[in-house]
Amino acid sequence: MEVIKMMMFDLNWSKTTCFTPPYWGPADPQWVDHPMLAQSDMLLAEFSSEETMAWLLGLRRPGQRVMGTVMNVHGPMSPEEMLKWAQRGCDLSGYLWGTPPVFAPHPAHVAGMEAVRRGFALIGP
Repeated sequence: MEVIKMMMFDLNWSKTTCFTPPYWGPADPQWVDHPMLAQSDMLLAEFSSEETMAWLLGLRRPGQRVMGTVMNVHGPMSPEEMLKWAQRGCDLSGYLWGTPPVFAPHPAHVAGMEAVRRGFALIGP
């Protein structure tokens, strides 16, 4: 069994691993040939730039998933970008946090939320 998965064995009953290191750019020397890349079941690109997503797709092994974050430090992905990554077999994820007192998304996220809504509508069911 792979070393990293062995360390997780007692805690992760599903036996699925998803590491989300900060891939700030493609082929970042810190992550090249790192066991987390080879042993993870999914590569989550928290900072989903075009270059980083293409890099992760290029090094994924059979059965390994690649997930992009639709709202990230670069701003929201365009609907067309979302469709492109979905068509290339990527999973897409995003998250927001609420703002007190009603815990609705912060007004700064409204434009991004609309872009993501249009992207998922373009991808379809």
